[in-house]
Amino acid sequence: MNIFQWFLNLFKKKEVPKVEINFGEATRKAVFVAANNYSFNPLRGCINDVQELWKKLFEEIYGFKCVTVLEEQETKTNFMDALNKLVDNAKEDDSLVFMYSGHGTSVADNDGDEEDGRDEALYLRDGSTVRDDEIRVILDKLPKNVKLTFISDSCYSGTISRAFLNTMNDNSFYSVPKFMPPSDDMDAVCINSLPLKKTMFYPEEDMNHVTLSGTNSSTYSWDANIDGKYFGAFSYYAVKVLIEKPDMTYTEFGERIKAFLPSSKYSQYPQVEGKKENKDKKVFC
Repeated sequence: MNIFQWFLNLFKKKEVPKVEINFGEATRKAVFVAANNYSFNPLRGCINDVQELWKKLFEEIYGFKCVTVLEEQETKTNFMDALNKLVDNAKEDDSLVFMYSGHGTSVADNDGDEEDGRDEALYLRDGSTVRDDEIRVILDKLPKNVKLTFISDSCYSGTISRAFLNTMNDNSFYSVPKFMPPSDDMDAVCINSLPLKKTMFYPEEDMNHVTLSGTNSSTYSWDANIDGKYFGAFSYYAVKVLIEKPDMTYTEFGERIKAFLPSSKYSQYPQVEGKKENKDKKVFC
């Protein structure tokens, strides 16, 4: 066990009970996973992203039945169970959404499918990680004629700098990056020399879903103070854009959010990934 992981283990909480997921007969279903209360590099806006932005958007505008998995339940067991149930219970013509707001990270690639030697991953509050490979295995089971949108407001950046490391323990910073350093200590020092691939669910032409993500793999997603309240910068502006025109296509969403991100405050580049035929469809329909 490396020093970084040993340190994190000191602060881990006991495993919480599994969350029961029940959608009934709904044809529009959404699951949200979010956490602020990390023991290391805590965040402030992730719960707000879900409760005040995305959940209201999907329930009030798009007519979804929403299941929220929040901070005290944000474990790998609950994450994987929720995503599996969302996919396994899907029926033809269903519209599904899985949204994550929290830390991203990168981990050593174990199966040799990454040119850079790194797997992009989500970093959950209990210290566990969910690799892009693990998510792809579940999404590959998606039945035909089912639309799934995977939304991620987190970082998959491989770039670590002294400026970033300083933000983790400096409350004077208005915004913090949603990125957790890799647990393998040598990588945390030298990973800035590694190029990362463009997308979490690569290649796009093989994707059976659409992904909306807060940034590319070389910049951070920001946990931002906006008018005195914390939100993910991507979540805040994405929902703003969607409220203004709920019936846009995914491609149009990608163009419209450029009016807000990147900006002088938040140097992040939201991504819309998937087959062209899927990106040209109306969002969440």
